[in-house]
Amino acid sequence: MCRRGRGTWWFSSDGSGRFDLNPPQGTCYLAGDRIGAVREATRGGPVSTTWVADREFRTVGPPDPEGRLAATTRQAAARFGLTTELVTVVPYALARRWAQAFHQAGFAGIRHDPRARPSGVSLFGPAGASGGVQRDARPGRPEPGATQPSSPPPRRRRSAACVMAA
Repeated sequence: MCRRGRGTWWFSSDGSGRFDLNPPQGTCYLAGDRIGAVREATRGGPVSTTWVADREFRTVGPPDPEGRLAATTRQAAARFGLTTELVTVVPYALARRWAQAFHQAGFAGIRHDPRARPSGVSLFGPAGASGGVQRDARPGRPEPGATQPSSPPPRRRRSAACVMAA
């Protein structure tokens, strides 16, 4: 769910997002379906009709299909001290420290459970409007050949709805 007339890819670094990296890096938040995108974008709160009219759904594939994601939804993540608290704790300081550690370890992003299922993906890239992403998606239409990475393989073909934009 992105703002009308703006690019799909926005990598947040202002601390307003759960997994925001510190500048000059940022995080782009994606949801697995439209309901998840709405719930993430609204953070479960009420919105105005103006807010709704200024948004549109977009279906995208990852900018790097080979990118490795930190799989925080897997049971094995508990061996590293991860719990579901990662996606529920407020304020976001703890989640942001994990995101920074994942980024420093070479992960391209995080696969996580958002406020609403199915799973979400938060991708890392340079902060701002494009994050270095060269392609964009049409509103409500999947990109041809879109593939969402999983860690580890096998990979499943999937797309995601953008939930955060400038």
